[in-house]
Amino acid sequence: MPKKAFAIFIISAAILLQRWVWLSIKLIVSILVTVQVFTKVQRIENWRLVLTSISLTIFREYGGSA
Repeated sequence: MPKKAFAIFIISAAILLQRWVWLSIKLIVSILVTVQVFTKVQRIENWRLVLTSISLTIFREYGGSA
């Protein structure tokens, strides 16, 4: 019985870790894409849009699972 519980714990930990790694990769990629797009258009007012976009992405990706 303890071996079964340990196996379930390992599997669930691996699933959670995989999910957080995947979310982190998606977050980093979306931030990089957003920054690349807005650095091409180098205007000060667009940085407000960059920050809003990044914060919305963080909220969307991590808000539901936090």
